[in-house]
Amino acid sequence: MFGANARLTLILPVLVVLACRDTKRSPAAPDHASTVGATSAPADSTAPADSTAYRSLARFDSLTSRCDHSDVLCLQVSEDSQLVLSGNRAYRDSAGLHLRLRDGTFQLFADDTSEGSQAVRYSFQAYVPDLGYYLVHQSYYEGTAEGLVSERSGRLATLDGLPVFSPNRKRVVAAMSYDPQVSPPADVTVYRIDSIDVSQEWSEALSKSEASAPTWLSDTLIRLQLQYTDSFSGDLSGPITTVLLRFARGTWTLERNASSQRPQRSFSLQGTFAYADSSGTQLLALGSLADPSKVVGAVCSGGLVLPARYDRRQRGERVDSRRQVVANFNRERGIVFRLTGGKARPDETCYLSADSALLAKAIGVTPLGLPPCSPPQVSRLATAKQREVVHCWRFATTAADAELVAAQFATIDSNALAGLVLVRDTSLLFQDFPAVYRGPDESVWRVDDQGRFSPRDLAVLFVARVSQAYVMAITWAGAEGESDELVLADSTNTFRTVVRDYRYWVPE
Repeated sequence: MFGANARLTLILPVLVVLACRDTKRSPAAPDHASTVGATSAPADSTAPADSTAYRSLARFDSLTSRCDHSDVLCLQVSEDSQLVLSGNRAYRDSAGLHLRLRDGTFQLFADDTSEGSQAVRYSFQAYVPDLGYYLVHQSYYEGTAEGLVSERSGRLATLDGLPVFSPNRKRVVAAMSYDPQVSPPADVTVYRIDSIDVSQEWSEALSKSEASAPTWLSDTLIRLQLQYTDSFSGDLSGPITTVLLRFARGTWTLERNASSQRPQRSFSLQGTFAYADSSGTQLLALGSLADPSKVVGAVCSGGLVLPARYDRRQRGERVDSRRQVVANFNRERGIVFRLTGGKARPDETCYLSADSALLAKAIGVTPLGLPPCSPPQVSRLATAKQREVVHCWRFATTAADAELVAAQFATIDSNALAGLVLVRDTSLLFQDFPAVYRGPDESVWRVDDQGRFSPRDLAVLFVARVSQAYVMAITWAGAEGESDELVLADSTNTFRTVVRDYRYWVPE
């Protein structure tokens, strides 16, 4: 029997399930897009609504990015709120969950509410637009599972845990939490993902330990934590060890002695993005914090560091517009911090941190106005990526004798790539923005970009070099909202995201 309270304990082989396809487009119903809890099909459910594509994923990532993947309560995400952010792609009715496919029809995942082993409920978690997949949570009579539904075929691939995507978005890793009632009681699995299907690439059973906190350090290197688990009770005990999962010579290898192979950071990255009120003296957090009282400061535009402290938990009001904008600041539910010295610009995005070392090292960047890169810079980027550079701009300089450039690389098949690059004399550090190319004049990175990457809406709040790592805070504004990321490069030439938040600000 499976543990009733285990979030990710159901172990199933990788399988593909074909659910019932609606033979006609969903009938018109009142548009509930602006109301939390809406479950009916939108009135114009065939509209592309590309401008809303990333909203559900950004909120899901923001809510779960700080979770241990075996933390049941932390990983619970309300479907009602996610449906509102689905951009007319998902809705629920009495029959079950409906997901819109590329051809405009809706795929039905019918819930079975009977008692017993056949019971199942499908719950929409997020839409992953660059890959064309939906993330769906499956609740069974005893146990749960995660799944990815192809937007092309409607097929559901069931995974052994919550998927964590690689930087190039070609693979996902999932760690199954320990359940002594199944065999094997735990595992870690890597899946290959493309626009057609999800397939298992590698898996290893774990009989006496549980894997958690899978993190991609590069496209071929994953960091995991293993903890000894009592095989009878399933209780976690013993020290937590760090291991590496490495892809080389066509196969994955679990390196169990990896704890000593990575330098330990002397700083933490506890924090979240926030936006300022009309007075510039208060900040409302966009993400969750385990202990808000630990926050000691904020970094705003230009690398301006301001002391901050936890002030209160704001209950919110019924007239909350659910927009993270200055006009809605006092009506939105969330955690409020007060700046105790200096002011932020009203409505600007800042980064709240509990790490004094990070705040002490944070520096602003000097924008360069986006002139073209020099030929040597273009050649260096192309050589490093083994990919032609289509466009390149000098983005900004830092006080640490480094320069930021923005680049768009040649598309290979349907794999589009752009990014920010921290250029130093001896190294290049890449913050990649992978995307899917779907044809001429189609949106790729942002709505209506017609396949051309533009760095004009990107901003870097600060860059910091702490110990042997580089940390950078990036905001990327769009028509409907702003994506915010804190990224870290500490052992490879690629930044990875450690904090991700989103501001939704489309006019009502």
